[in-house]
Amino acid sequence: MDNYRHFRRDRQGRQGGWVALCVGEWLDCMALTVGDETVERLWVRMKGKVKKVDVVVGVYCQPLNQDDDTDELFYNG
Repeated sequence: MDNYRHFRRDRQGRQGGWVALCVGEWLDCMALTVGDETVERLWVRMKGKVKKVDVVVGVYCQPLNQDDDTDELFYNG
């Protein structure tokens, strides 16, 4: 898509699957790193304009066959 930045996180350790987020190029933003790659998640921080707060947006995907340990990581963010 023109005029949008694409952020994508591929599934680690398994085939298929990913999460993505498209953000307008006019917004100052960056992908944030999370400590555990077991859970398919993507966090993007968008800088606020003058005297405005930053906004953080998260995208998650929970596969149907996800094990209990990964479920706990998923729900704890």
